[in-house]
Amino acid sequence: MVRAGPGIGLPDSGEAIVTDDKDTDRPVEDPGGDGAEAADEGSGSALALGIALGTAFGAAFGLALGNLAMGVGVGIAMGVALGVGIQAQRRSKP
Repeated sequence: MVRAGPGIGLPDSGEAIVTDDKDTDRPVEDPGGDGAEAADEGSGSALALGIALGTAFGAAFGLALGNLAMGVGVGIAMGVALGVGIQAQRRSKP
């Protein structure tokens, strides 16, 4: 495989690096490849993203039904569940 570009395998000389390494998604700081360190880094952002998306969806849904407070409340609950689901999915990836 040939990869080239700034920060993507392009050495200082300007030549592309040819590699047969199939496991290119593994972060350098995770030599074991279990992904636990990478999953821990994004866990707070996954929860925040889930809450933000759930709240936005709940607010829109609440406005459509005429009860904004209930929609936001349900949206936050959905967002927490979504965020926890995202965290679990990230942790379960090999």
